[in-house]
Amino acid sequence: MHCSPLVTLLTLVILVEPLFAYQTIAHRGIFHDVKDHNALAENSVNAMYRAEALGLPGVEFDLRLSSDNQVLVFHDMISNRATSTDNYGGRLDAVDVSLNLQPPVAPILVKSRPANSWIGTGLKAFGRNGRIVPADGAQKLETLDSMLSHFKNLNNPNFWLILDIQDPVIFSRAAAAVNAHVREYLQCWADAQKAHSGNGAALMPIVSASVPANNEVAFNTARDTLAWAKSAGRKTMSILPNPDAGRIINTQCTLWTYQSGSVKAARLDESARKAKLAFVEIAKPDYVVLDLMGDLGNRRWIGDFSSYIIYLC
Repeated sequence: MHCSPLVTLLTLVILVEPLFAYQTIAHRGIFHDVKDHNALAENSVNAMYRAEALGLPGVEFDLRLSSDNQVLVFHDMISNRATSTDNYGGRLDAVDVSLNLQPPVAPILVKSRPANSWIGTGLKAFGRNGRIVPADGAQKLETLDSMLSHFKNLNNPNFWLILDIQDPVIFSRAAAAVNAHVREYLQCWADAQKAHSGNGAALMPIVSASVPANNEVAFNTARDTLAWAKSAGRKTMSILPNPDAGRIINTQCTLWTYQSGSVKAARLDESARKAKLAFVEIAKPDYVVLDLMGDLGNRRWIGDFSSYIIYLC
């Protein structure tokens, strides 16, 4: 029986040059590029297609709920940073807001509006220096239903779509969407349940965990969880995003991360990055979900931290 490689995970928290062998999963697809004119929007259909075209084993996408409980493929709690619905004419730049170059406009909660007001909304693409790249009109916010249709159309049994689910309501609705679009996956899951029904192991093919900074309890729990998963024959995963944007300030390339609930970007937290790197070094997961820099012109992608950040500024 063919099992569709769609994996639904409940990830913990969240960087990035581990010294062991692992497979790379493209965090939100491949949307950065060394050339601004090739930049795409995160969590977009084209970012998924590009990851598949450049030979990645899969992508990890984020999910949010609209006010009418429809599942949207989107990361932030608010729409301002990543979409044209930003209370600033589609020009809001989170780094500019942090540098007081743009005003801190009112945030727009994704869950405050119904799905039909979000479907087809333009997504922003960002190039070097965290600048918005002129939209090509093709980057649109998708529902999970529509994204699953695009995923299935790839017809690539070796390519994975991993869904980052952090809400039980999203989980149940995402399961219904998968059931409607990729039914053979659910049969694969059912067969796995039967195979492992007697050993007390959690019935999931991959177990994912990561850690915050300065939290020994969380670190030890996450480490032990992945160790248990390996002992139970499961694959393991951790998620380690690279910085989201760069900006040259006084001739120096400063690094920034976007915040889910704020119109402002934040400076990269180096201590958090080191904690996450230390975790993946110790836990040695089979897969690492990582922000990647595309190089479409040379048909390659870049994941190591030092090379990645060169192209952010």
